[in-house]
Amino acid sequence: MSKKLVFLRDIVSDTPIARLFCNVPVSDVLLKKGFAPPLVCHGDELVWGYGLFSALVNAGAEKHEAIDIDGDTADLLVFALSCEGRAGRYSWEERERLFFFCRDAGILEYVDRIIPLVEPGKKDFSHIGVFSQLMPSLKAMVADNLVDIKTASYVSSLPDSVLGLIRFYDGRLSFSERRQILIWFKDCFVREGWDEESAIEKMTEILASSTPFEAVKRMRFPMLSDMQRDFARLRKNLTAKSGVALEAPDFFEGAAFSVSFKFESKSQLERRIEVLKKIAENADELFSFLG
Repeated sequence: MSKKLVFLRDIVSDTPIARLFCNVPVSDVLLKKGFAPPLVCHGDELVWGYGLFSALVNAGAEKHEAIDIDGDTADLLVFALSCEGRAGRYSWEERERLFFFCRDAGILEYVDRIIPLVEPGKKDFSHIGVFSQLMPSLKAMVADNLVDIKTASYVSSLPDSVLGLIRFYDGRLSFSERRQILIWFKDCFVREGWDEESAIEKMTEILASSTPFEAVKRMRFPMLSDMQRDFARLRKNLTAKSGVALEAPDFFEGAAFSVSFKFESKSQLERRIEVLKKIAENADELFSFLG
């Protein structure tokens, strides 16, 4: 590795590795004050500093300092990524571009050297490979942090028009609610065999509801939704304003209900006991929910 002054006209700037970082802006203030970092080259080919090179040319510069480095493609990329210094701050689009570069250059085997400089904590580019297979609308949702990559892959068979409805939905949905709506809707889409028109109609119906999450839940689990509604009605009849809490097992999967209460006097305890007797009188109906 050596440092030298190079004529910009002699540098081949439009190289695949240099273009990986072409969108990085360069401060005009740094250029004017002479504080710009050196370019990084491999012979006469630019390795890092595409944005800087373009800014220098546009400013009318003829020469600039450059670091000349040796190595194979993996070495050059690792050096460029180190110069870039943006580990953990690359966009999905940039990560995808890096993945394609490594794949096409045949250097994925060196991922253990590359990925820490791109996305610390990851072991390889497998999640970027999944991202690259998504349709544009799902890529945009992942990039905008509307949905995670795993969910995006799971719902990738949904029509783009349906995904657009939830992507541009102007109501309030939490990240987890949006994720669950997509998952459950995809399950319904497969189970019912809807065509695109039917799927659009169903998603429109869900999003028009005052509670989209509950609407899709009823669609995905019609029997469970009916059971929850009927149980809530029975519980209200048995325990309303009594201070006794009656709970069914999650999804009505289990063999036991639970009852809890507090009391501060003998009379309160007696009232609670009367409610328990009422629950016991309706035990057959209660246990019918557990099949």
